[in-house]
Amino acid sequence: MNLLIATDHSFMACDSRIFDTATHDPGFFEDYQKAFENVSVICRMAQRDSIPEGAFRCDSRGVKFIGLPNLHGPLWAILGDRLSSSIAEKAASAADAMVLRVPGQIGWAAGRVARSFGKPYMVEVVGDPQKHILSLGSNPLYRLMALRYAHRLRILARHAAVASYVSSVGLTGAYPTGTEAPTLCISDIRLNPEQIARPRDYRVKGSRLRVIMVANLVGYKRHEDMLHATRRLLDGGSELEVRLVGDGPRRRRLEAISEKLHLRDHVAFHGHIADREALNRLLDGSDLFVMTSAAEGLPRAMIEAMARGLPVIASRAGGITELVDDTELFAVGHVDQLADLIGRLCSDPERLARLSAASVNKARAFTSDKLSSKRITLYRFLRDRVVRAGK
Repeated sequence: MNLLIATDHSFMACDSRIFDTATHDPGFFEDYQKAFENVSVICRMAQRDSIPEGAFRCDSRGVKFIGLPNLHGPLWAILGDRLSSSIAEKAASAADAMVLRVPGQIGWAAGRVARSFGKPYMVEVVGDPQKHILSLGSNPLYRLMALRYAHRLRILARHAAVASYVSSVGLTGAYPTGTEAPTLCISDIRLNPEQIARPRDYRVKGSRLRVIMVANLVGYKRHEDMLHATRRLLDGGSELEVRLVGDGPRRRRLEAISEKLHLRDHVAFHGHIADREALNRLLDGSDLFVMTSAAEGLPRAMIEAMARGLPVIASRAGGITELVDDTELFAVGHVDQLADLIGRLCSDPERLARLSAASVNKARAFTSDKLSSKRITLYRFLRDRVVRAGK
């Protein structure tokens, strides 16, 4: 039986092999193959001359990729739907069922094709398009786009045979399925149980608090809030060092803000770190993980930081509230609240230790052995829908 997956994710191609450095580890597609023998993936594809450091190989027996140009930003917004529709129509003819990872241009287009061809499909809702787009600014165009994409997702969810949501906060209510569709709130994170660290002992912490953020340098992640909070903390006498891991279109702007605030000796831009071991070393050498996003699903970077025993302070946005206690949350954009939360931790090693233990306990719920069986159950529901339709 053949499954077609539609995702906006960008994979990398090198010498006819497919790689990824983030979400899709070697076991990611194995769960799908427990229900479907052959898996095809429509995605964006970046051509590379060499294998990226720390990359996972994704193609294997029974898993093939159909790559679209690796476009981003306005160009992808303009051309993505047309390119995706053409490819999805060709690929859908050989598929028995489809999985749409939405929101995303490829997922939207594949959803229209699935409904047109009468193919049973599953939606994997990985975020809220309305909240994400509205977090970009107050431009009236953003409001129109937010309404449009939210409407698209509601239609897809309403007619889905099966559905999963990365977070129960807001998503299931905003984008409900039909009454008979099996539904589950489950993350697609696959933590290795052996890689979960022990809770930390902060009694031997140095005088300087080492703060780390891991996120793409894009607008809705609101890194500038961390920079301004850092300046206020330093002015108040706190000692801290901030490590920003990630890259993106706002890097130059953020570097300029850092320079303007005289943070050169306190803020380091590390860029994108693809090598998991290298990233773990940086996480292990940090004291606190911070996330300042205006919109999130269930953030992978946060859960991976928790697995390394890092305490977490974060904005009150989306699925973050499922992971972090309310006492460690601040309102989106409220720099004073963020600075206050960090400042209190600078001189409280016992509280840091308690938060570290809480992080480790939370991360244990996201190990592959606990989540894979639940995902496979959903995929088998989708397969059974195909079988029933064929009778």
